[in-house]
Amino acid sequence: AIIASSRDIIYSAGPDGRFTYVSPRVKDYGYTPEELAGRSIFDFVHPDDLGPIKATFARAMKTGRAMPLVCCRLRKKNGSFFHTEQKSGTVMRGGRPVLITGVVRDVTWKRGAEIALKESEGKYRALFEASRDALMLIEAGTWKFTQANQETLKLFGQHDEASFVKLTPWSLSPKYQPDGKLSSAKAVRMLEQAFAKGSNSFEWLHKRNDGTPFPAEVLLTRVDMAGKSLLLAGVRDIAVRKKTEELLRQNERFLDSVVDNIPDMVFVKDAKDLRFVRLNKAAEILLGVSAKDLLGTSDHDNFPPKEAGFFRKMDRKVLAEKNLLDIPEEQIHTKAGEKLLHTKKIPILDNAGKPLYLLGISEDITERRRMEKLLIENEETLRQIFETSSDAITLKGMTGRYLKVNKAFSELFRVDRKNMLGRTPQEVFPPEMAADIKNDDNEVIKTGKTILMSKEWPTPSGKKYLSVARTPIRGANRKTIGILSVTRDITLIKKMETELAVARATEALSKVARPMAHDFNNALTAIMGYASLIDDELTADNPIKTEIMQIMKAVRRAAVLTSDFQDFARNPKLPDDEKAGPGGQR
Repeated sequence: AIIASSRDIIYSAGPDGRFTYVSPRVKDYGYTPEELAGRSIFDFVHPDDLGPIKATFARAMKTGRAMPLVCCRLRKKNGSFFHTEQKSGTVMRGGRPVLITGVVRDVTWKRGAEIALKESEGKYRALFEASRDALMLIEAGTWKFTQANQETLKLFGQHDEASFVKLTPWSLSPKYQPDGKLSSAKAVRMLEQAFAKGSNSFEWLHKRNDGTPFPAEVLLTRVDMAGKSLLLAGVRDIAVRKKTEELLRQNERFLDSVVDNIPDMVFVKDAKDLRFVRLNKAAEILLGVSAKDLLGTSDHDNFPPKEAGFFRKMDRKVLAEKNLLDIPEEQIHTKAGEKLLHTKKIPILDNAGKPLYLLGISEDITERRRMEKLLIENEETLRQIFETSSDAITLKGMTGRYLKVNKAFSELFRVDRKNMLGRTPQEVFPPEMAADIKNDDNEVIKTGKTILMSKEWPTPSGKKYLSVARTPIRGANRKTIGILSVTRDITLIKKMETELAVARATEALSKVARPMAHDFNNALTAIMGYASLIDDELTADNPIKTEIMQIMKAVRRAAVLTSDFQDFARNPKLPDDEKAGPGGQR
């Protein structure tokens, strides 16, 4: 709204001189902003003024300095020309000018005034009064106003010309200018410079009759009229323009801040030659090159031929089709090495639909791709472990249904694992076993802790001792989302533990039995010796002799038992059928 209400033509143009924006004021000259967008400034300059204008524009784009006040004739749509004065500035990025902004003022009145002054004061006065700008005449030396048109009186809030001409330029100003200098002293200096050089253009802080200050643009031109040297002063209220410029600067700063803080690489290329005209900080970091060094360069200046060719091919496709192009993965060489990017490119069109720029946003997906590859490798490793493990492994969801079952589990319980998927233990195992499994699962879910147990379970091949570990599976939020069970058949280990216990017991018995057998043997030898002596002393018909024979017979039987006892003490073994095994087997 501010720009639209301005009496000036406000525009912006790229480094190639083509309009990127034109304010609605061009309608006064037969044009619409849409038909001017993308066209060259130089298409509308009078042929006699074209050379100096091009030179001035080129100098501004090279140095980055604002163009001085430029005067030229511009063509209306009907083919006629009007006189203009133009004040321009440059927008810098990365130390390079990327945009020209300008304010064009119609000063046909000035040229007409000069002609009118030469021809007749009457014609001049009519033009003077008809001007839409505030015009006034100042007497050289005294610097007093001699005339003022109606626009001047309205601008300064004065009632009539008679009251106005009693004032001086500095009495229409605050005491001090924005640079801190006295308005009275600085005003005289500006007037003297205009008189000496023939003209002087500058910005000034004026004030209205009620004391309200306002920024103004002042053009002083020396004129000779009726034998007198005067200064023709044109004053224009530029408060609207100032607000517009500040809004443009704020928008520019806002966009700079947004773009520079986007974590992805953002770049803009000129649609004409595909050279970089803007890059954000993320682009500098990713590429390892400063934006200053990249601006004005092309892909072929920065990347290997194959890569550069691919980038330009995609750019041309975007500009030709005028649509968003999504490139899921593209390779790029940077100072830090090879990277993978996910890039989106879109054309920036003018009002006529012609591409002006190409905008690209690239996300560095190098680390993501590496992690995806690592994840696939890890998943494959876990799958191999799951399938080849000798332990029986299952994974159940929170509803208790089997999600995964490995080969070892199906072999241990002789079940078809494909048929187990989606089923509960109650649908697969005997009621007592299924109830134990459910209770254990509930305990894991309730406590969130791993539980370990060893139990005797019935299996198709008989009862087996099984060691079972059940542990919670947690999601990203650390909440339990399933249960992992690992079952190991420890029947053989239990058997070995039993045999070891028996071996240790027999070994202990052997240590006690060896000295006992020796003592028994010594006692039996003594008994046998004494019995033999008594037997030798007795006559054959002695009735005691029979009793002695019984003693000797018993000693011989005891000697055989003692010999067996000694053999056991030396090599203690139990018959196989006396060794207890797992499950109470004997």
